[in-house]
Amino acid sequence: MVAGRGYQAAGAAGPDPERDLLQHRLFRHHQRERRRFWQRGMAQVTSFSGGVQPDNFPSLGFLYSNYGTPYAILDLRRYNRGRLKQDGIDFNAQYQRQTGFGSISLSFGGTYTLHRKSSPSSNGVYTELLDNGVGRFNFTAAAGATVGPVTGRVQLTHSGGYPIMFDATQTSVKAFDTV
Repeated sequence: MVAGRGYQAAGAAGPDPERDLLQHRLFRHHQRERRRFWQRGMAQVTSFSGGVQPDNFPSLGFLYSNYGTPYAILDLRRYNRGRLKQDGIDFNAQYQRQTGFGSISLSFGGTYTLHRKSSPSSNGVYTELLDNGVGRFNFTAAAGATVGPVTGRVQLTHSGGYPIMFDATQTSVKAFDTV
């Protein structure tokens, strides 16, 4: 081993100037090509993304300089792509009455969904969500009373049951209430 060189010089008594020069040129060529690829890749990614800042990172340049050249670019937009078409019946009724001790109040409101169709993109293909994982009937009922400066209220929230498709462990979720 030649001192300070880090390579085996088979049969050589000292450093080999030709080999050193070749290694230096190869290293410089590699660095130039890497820089050229980085600049070309960065321009392509910036063009592809329209210059939009990636989520959770300050810039595309930050990604390149800290994590290296990417080998895949995916378009994972999360905003304003999907479509939702929904129709149903919304209802709400409230009642309040003064009493000798203060007042009482009752309320009942909710929604009955007729259709809830979703499309993950703007291709016009919609899926009926009521067939899988979305309840049709939801409501909230409440009763309250006011006595002097104190008001109390109790509320029941009902979530309608719904079917679950493509799950080997269950086929539906039953309706449930929370108080």
